[in-house]
Amino acid sequence: MRSRSLLEELFWIGLKAVGGRNAVATALRSSSWPIGPAPIVLLAAGKAAPAMVSGALDVLGSRVTKGFGVCRDEPDHRIGPVELVRAGHPHPDARSERAAARALELAQACTSGARLLVLLSGGASALWAAPVAGVPLSEKRRLSEALMRAGVSIEALNAVRKHLSRIKGGGLLRSTAAQSVYTLAISDVIGDSPSVIGSGPSVADESTFADALRVIERAGLTGVAPICDAYLTEGARGLRPETLDPRDAAAYRTHFQIVASLETAMAAIEAECARRELRVWRRRDRLGGEVRSLAPSLYREILSAQEGGFDLVLAGGEPTVSVCGSGRGGRAQELALALALQLEAGSTVVGLAAGTDGSDGPTPAAGAWFDEECVRRAQKAGIDAHSALDQNDSYCFHRAAGSTFCTGPTGTNVTDLLLVGLRPLGLSASTQ
Repeated sequence: MRSRSLLEELFWIGLKAVGGRNAVATALRSSSWPIGPAPIVLLAAGKAAPAMVSGALDVLGSRVTKGFGVCRDEPDHRIGPVELVRAGHPHPDARSERAAARALELAQACTSGARLLVLLSGGASALWAAPVAGVPLSEKRRLSEALMRAGVSIEALNAVRKHLSRIKGGGLLRSTAAQSVYTLAISDVIGDSPSVIGSGPSVADESTFADALRVIERAGLTGVAPICDAYLTEGARGLRPETLDPRDAAAYRTHFQIVASLETAMAAIEAECARRELRVWRRRDRLGGEVRSLAPSLYREILSAQEGGFDLVLAGGEPTVSVCGSGRGGRAQELALALALQLEAGSTVVGLAAGTDGSDGPTPAAGAWFDEECVRRAQKAGIDAHSALDQNDSYCFHRAAGSTFCTGPTGTNVTDLLLVGLRPLGLSASTQ
């Protein structure tokens, strides 16, 4: 249990380092963005929107004349001149449509003398939903859900989303006459690409209608959303407007800055481990690919680090899950289950896999613990680990094993963290 306490403490240290309020305030104080006397309109979307708005107002104060934000976890309220509302996530709803329409309205109302500040964080794609004319939100949502169940990458999913949206793929940027658009983002994607974070509403887009169609075809989902298929096909034939081209003049009015990312969180954890004189083996490649394929190779890396005398393994990223069963779970809980099945009797390995936003799939858990007792504890409760993995029922497994990890909303999101203790660990070097 002491190892668990240390790993949980390190997890929260990583989250503190990517808190939205401080990250935005720090970025604005050191920014070369020419704020001047021009009025600033603020738009925010994502799980960290309330914290990011607070950070912006800490620095800009009354220079922000109006603003609007949308988030997942907090009820409707105001922060100074900024109105904040809640909308659907991970699946957009009517509130998401209204939020996107309001954001576009404010962007379009900006005069050439105004400045537009955009704050993005994980979840922005679902929270800002503005389907193109003729495509119902229900149809676009059905296609997005099918693509997520198929385990496509976020880059592939967003290529489709952008080409069915009026706000994504540079749509927000193209809609405004503001002389300068400045975007600050907390990255929730591998590679930190501005065009992928929130589906790139304020930057140009290099993906095409043809790319979007290929994503659907390769996932075997042609026909799932026929109205979407028809629109994308027309776009590929040049009959619909493309997303914002990088060579478009509007693309030169924007500046984009990452203010926090998975790298930020992991660096903070590494620094704390160094302070405690703990040897950390950090996985340089981000966690990715199908969980079931990842787990065996990842376990071999864990064993190698253990044999090398390291105290901890640290990794992060966003693996995928192809949903085949009817259970409940998420990628972090499924990874913890898959790794638990790899552990041998007597293993001293204790690990935590969790989403930094505090949620993992359609469950109340952020992720889960794993150790060599998990499988036996679940078995005593009548849950077979292999069957749970086959049914994508990792939440049921961990609940039976007493290994769920629940945090509630964290107000940030930089994908998932994996922390693995390789031997019994105390809370500080002096207690080893």
